[in-house]
Amino acid sequence: MKKEKGQSMVEMAVLIPILFMLLIGIFEVGVVFHNYLVLSQAAKEGARSASLGGSDEQVGKMIYEAADALVDSFFLKGQLDGPITVIPPLPRNQGDSVTITIPYQMFFALPLMGKATVVTVSAPVVYSVAVQQ
Repeated sequence: MKKEKGQSMVEMAVLIPILFMLLIGIFEVGVVFHNYLVLSQAAKEGARSASLGGSDEQVGKMIYEAADALVDSFFLKGQLDGPITVIPPLPRNQGDSVTITIPYQMFFALPLMGKATVVTVSAPVVYSVAVQQ
């Protein structure tokens, strides 16, 4: 019988970093999905405000308030990647479609070979609704 005393310890030393990176990746995907849901709900609130005759400034304010109310700033990591756009601008006619676009840039920290590589991804959130007023 061969000596295999430290074999399982070596196997765990090889597998633990891989499992840890998978766990971090799953957490990051969860945060990205959460951010998308929060921003799409904020876009929905802004589109509702725009469909009821709100100005572009009021719509932007509504989106920021909805995003702040829905999430703690720790999880909404990233930044708006430009101005919030409302198409069409005022005046809006009843029955037309109003589209809200929130440009959002997300940051991922990927620990590769001892260095943290920061990857940025632009992911705009778009929501459309019919003008009611």
